[in-house]
Parts: sequence; C-alpha cells; structure tokens
Amino acid sequence: MPQHHRQNHRRFAQAVNATGKPAFGNQIFEQQHRQQPFAEIQRKAKFPRPLADRAGHIGRSDIAGTDLAYINTMTFTDDKTERYRADQIADGKYNCKNNDLFNIHYKTPQKVCIYKIVYYNITHCAFLQIRDLKFMSDFIFDLIYASGEHSADMLYITRLNLPDPFVYMGNSELRVAIVSDLEYDRAKANAPVGLTVRNQAEFGKLSSLEELIESAAREYKVKTFRIPYDFPAGLAARLMRRKISCTVCEKSFFPERSVKQQFEIDFIRHAMQINEKAMQQAFDAIAAASVNRRGELVLDNELVTSERLRSIIDSTLAANDAVGAGTIAAAGVQSAMPHNRGEGVIFAHTPIVIDIFPRVNSSGYFGDLTRTVVKGKAPEIVQKAFDAVKTVRDECKALIRAGIPGKIPYDHALRRLTELGFPTGSNEKGFYGFFHGLGHGVGLEIHEAPRLSRNVEHLLLPNEIVTVEPGVYYPEWGGIRLEDLVAVRENDCECLTSIDTFLEIA
Repeated sequence: MPQHHRQNHRRFAQAVNATGKPAFGNQIFEQQHRQQPFAEIQRKAKFPRPLADRAGHIGRSDIAGTDLAYINTMTFTDDKTERYRADQIADGKYNCKNNDLFNIHYKTPQKVCIYKIVYYNITHCAFLQIRDLKFMSDFIFDLIYASGEHSADMLYITRLNLPDPFVYMGNSELRVAIVSDLEYDRAKANAPVGLTVRNQAEFGKLSSLEELIESAAREYKVKTFRIPYDFPAGLAARLMRRKISCTVCEKSFFPERSVKQQFEIDFIRHAMQINEKAMQQAFDAIAAASVNRRGELVLDNELVTSERLRSIIDSTLAANDAVGAGTIAAAGVQSAMPHNRGEGVIFAHTPIVIDIFPRVNSSGYFGDLTRTVVKGKAPEIVQKAFDAVKTVRDECKALIRAGIPGKIPYDHALRRLTELGFPTGSNEKGFYGFFHGLGHGVGLEIHEAPRLSRNVEHLLLPNEIVTVEPGVYYPEWGGIRLEDLVAVRENDCECLTSIDTFLEIA
C-alpha cells in the first residue's frame, strides 16, 4: 500500500476508535436535500477497510476486501432526502469521475426509502468517509442463532457461554438475547452491561423458531437482518419465506474480534498457563520413560504411544477446566505432516512434535503452544533443523509490532530457513520445507484473524494476538515446529509463552 494511503488509513481508524464515529477534518461528502423519484444508490469506488469495518451494520466485513459486494437492501420511513458528493481525496491520488454521486431517493408519497448500495473493487486504496453511518445502521440488525459454547461470534457479542442455541439480535444501539425458560435465570445473572435478556415466553405462544424471530423483528421494527456465513440455511430460508430479509455476511461477522481487550488477553494468558502445565506433563512422561532394546519408549512397563502421550496431556487439561480437542503428539516420520495427530509407539532419537491448543471452559478462550523434543540424543539433521527453526522463530518475534503487514515476518521466515539449509518445495513424495503460514490469530477460535502468511497486507494492530510457529518438514526424517504466542504492541510484541525451548530429553 502506498505510504499516503497507509497514513490516511491510520488517521481514519484513529478517528473512529476515539469517537465511535468517523471524524471529518475535510468536507469529503457534501449534503444536499432534494426530492427525486425512487432509484438506487450506486457507486464505483475503492474503499478502505476501516470504512468497510465501520459500516458493519450495512455490510461491515462482507464488503471488505472483495471485488464485488452487494450491500443490503433496506426499507425505512423518513422525511428527508440526501445527496452526497465525493470530492477528490487521498492527497489528489484518487479521482472521482463525474463527482461519483451517492443518490438516496424516496418514494415520496409514502415517505419510504429503499436503499440498494453496490460497491465495486473495495480495497485499501482510497480514503473515504461517510458523514454519519448511524442513519444507515438503525434499520438493520445482526441476527445469530447458535450456542455460546459452539459459536465464537455468539459468545463474543453476548458473553453467554450457554450450551444450547439461542437467538441474538442487535445493532449499535440495542443488543437482545432471547433464551429459553431453562437458561433464562442463568443468562440474566451472567449478562454483561448493555445486553437485554428476554424469555422466549414474552413473545407469546409460538410454534416455531421462525415465528419467534418474526415476532421479535416486528416488536423492534427490524426490516433486514445481517446473518453470519454459518447461519442455519434452513432457518434463513424459512425466514425469507416470511418476507424477512436476510443478508449473508461472507467475511468475519465481527472483525473487531481480532483486537483484544485487556480482559481477553488475561483469559488467553490463563489458557497458556494451563497449556504449559500439560506440556510439562508430557516432558515429564518422556523423561521418566526408559528405552528398550528396540528403541521404544516404555513407562510403567507399558509402551509409550502417541495415543498415551495425548491422554496424559488431555487429562491434565481436563483437570484444569480446559478441553484439548485435536492435540498432536506425532513422532518420527509422522511429524513431517504438520497436522498428523500421531499414532503408535514412540521411539528414541526421533523428533516428537507436541502441539496443544486447549479451550478453557469457563472463558471460551484458547491457547496454542508447540514444542519438538527428542528422547535421548538427536540425529545431526534434527539438531540442525531445530537450531534453524528456533533462530527463525526468535527473529520473527523481534519483527512483530503494530503497523507491519502480516507478510513481512512470513517472508523473513521463508527466506531465512532457506539460507540456513532448509529449502521449501515439492517432489513425488509431497511438500517439504516450510509450507504453511507463520502464524494466525488466537482468541475465541483457535484459528482466527489476523494471519502471518504469504501476500497478507493486513497491518498488525496493537492487542492482536498471533502465533509465531515456523517449521520444517522432510518425509525422510520428520519435522520440527516451535510455536510461541505473542500480543502485538506499538513498538514490539509481548510473548505470552514462558515454557523453555529445548530439544533433547535425557
């Protein structure tokens, strides 16, 4: 992104963050009042991500970064007409052809306005602001039907970690959770400030979920719902048969989730503490194991297998109110496949990749940690690979700070691993070297925004949480991966991982 665009991008984000609404140092849009026949608003422009994110109640993340996005059709009553003109912006680098008019027209006899906004080629390249997005957001509500236990979006917006699905609807002014009799008292007791909890019975005797949502929409005068990409398709179809408009958000439903509040960072730090307890138990089991004459690990007269090592890890997590789903304990050549969970007996002198990513039951937040160890003496190639990966991990951590694109540390890792003797490519046996991303966000999901990977232009923001996990993998001998978790800061990053990094366990 050109430097002047980055500066405008940051100024807009700061203005929104500070005031909750876009600020206007320049009159980018001029407002006029006139009566027109009904028509549609249409615009060809390039929009910055902050505008796309801020405009969430008319399309937030579903317009950001797409080449073609149709943003909602809205109907509401008003007695104003407005016309916006986009001036030339971005220090003269962006030219608005024919003034690029936004026309907002009304069916004047009924005083009803129907918006249909079409955006093309939405990128970071232009710096545009809208005078007031609130008038657009008042008539469209977010709608989620899911459980807090299984939907990160539901847990994020309601903070209700309920096991059964319930209804959430809301916008910038109002948030409502509609729950069953069974969960009503608990939801009322645990609801955060600003969330209204209502019992399904308040909406009358209803025979179906779509009737409940229709009744609530009528009460709150909702014309259109914005629904997440994973919203139940059958329910959406039934709602639309009842003439309730649903617009699917194809990107992140709440992109602001990537920037963590302090309490969220504390939850993730707690998840990492539990994670490290489980990792230490795995180290202790490997250390306590003996090696028989076939090179197999033996503990308490039983062979140590990947399955047994996982059970030690997962039981430690469970004892600390966390769940380990998908824990990896892959040894030998199995470790050359990054997400191979591992199976069978573990042998000495071979790499053991241990990747633990628990979800804490009480908070819903994840931790993520990977270490690679060897029982006994490591072969020369394994030691060399370990040293290279550790060096690159630490170098990449030193690069991470607010304002750098996610591709920068990834490109560094790929280049440095090649320089250190571990090239990346593919052959008849498959991929080898460093063939996955360097990192990903962690929070209410184990894999979420942002990403540290090839071609990622997203500029890291303060308080985003990302993994740093370079690795190298070769089917001839196995793999090495080392993963720490960091919080992005203004000028550097804070490592949330404290457990030591070493290779050999005697």
